[in-house]
Amino acid sequence: MLTRQELKQNAWQELSGKWGKAAGVGLGCIGIELAAGLVGALIYALSSISILGIIIGLLVCAACIIPLGLVMRAGYDWIFLKLHRGEITYFGDIFLPFAQIGKILVIAICIWIIKLPFLVLQELDTYVHMNVGIAFILTIGAIVAIAYISLHFVLTNYIMYDQKELGVIATMKRSATLMKGQKGNCFVLLLSFFLWYLLGAVTCGIAFLWVAPYVKTTMANFYDYLLWQEQQAQEQEADMSSDT
Repeated sequence: MLTRQELKQNAWQELSGKWGKAAGVGLGCIGIELAAGLVGALIYALSSISILGIIIGLLVCAACIIPLGLVMRAGYDWIFLKLHRGEITYFGDIFLPFAQIGKILVIAICIWIIKLPFLVLQELDTYVHMNVGIAFILTIGAIVAIAYISLHFVLTNYIMYDQKELGVIATMKRSATLMKGQKGNCFVLLLSFFLWYLLGAVTCGIAFLWVAPYVKTTMANFYDYLLWQEQQAQEQEADMSSDT
């Protein structure tokens, strides 16, 4: 069984000699998102001469910027999954998930709906007067629930790369199945990057250009390790069945 340290060491070795390219991918993504944000702001400014114009401007921005962000985040995951597997990667791979944009949007909406009660609970003390202690407990409980739900579906982007034929529900179920009994391990794995996250914050986000590829490549290792574990279990079960 691979340990957290081994997963991170594997990722570090896989990124050896590719740190510049990895940081360049992140920088390119930031540039595209900033440009999209500026275009969205310009559209909103030009359309704000009336209430109808404001509504149209907001709809246009939401219809363009949000899908672009979701697609690029999936593409970012795909790039480092490919890098981990030794496949050739290009910056243009960031846009490959556009072929599944409908699925990406529906999955994002489904996850948001599942989280919605806890998102409301997290902000409840803002709208309802309550005891500080109770508000704190509710907020912490909501945060834990949201994190737990997120861990269920943390592998959806990778699954969309490997199993493009799966539908929305099947993709979400596949992620939940792989993460069964692994949510705690995944949480601790991500938490082990705390000092790296701190470095990113101290450097005003600059270090994240290198931290993010390290985290994503480690997660790609974690995903492939879960696939290997699943395959081993299936082969063992098949052997036992044949012996019987």
